[in-house]
Amino acid sequence: MKAAIALIALMSSLVAEAAPPTLPIEQAVKIASDYLREQGLAKQHSITSLVLEPSSMLRKEYHWIALWTPAVDLGNRREIGLQISMDGTAARVVNKPGK
Repeated sequence: MKAAIALIALMSSLVAEAAPPTLPIEQAVKIASDYLREQGLAKQHSITSLVLEPSSMLRKEYHWIALWTPAVDLGNRREIGLQISMDGTAARVVNKPGK
């Protein structure tokens, strides 16, 4: 129980010390929207969430995760969104085969 309380306190302090994201949410939405449009997917897919997540628990770095629906079928995998770094670069979020 004490370990759980200590972990919660540590996580709270990390979140409290976090600086605002260097890439504004509006820019992250634009990057995700532009990606869908450029791939010809904007008419069939909608962004359903945009979340600011830590890149790791120990570093104070964050990235945006944009998720859309429906997932883009890639055969044995599905693209479900983009991970957007604070420098504006993006990487596809693809689930593992069979998931």
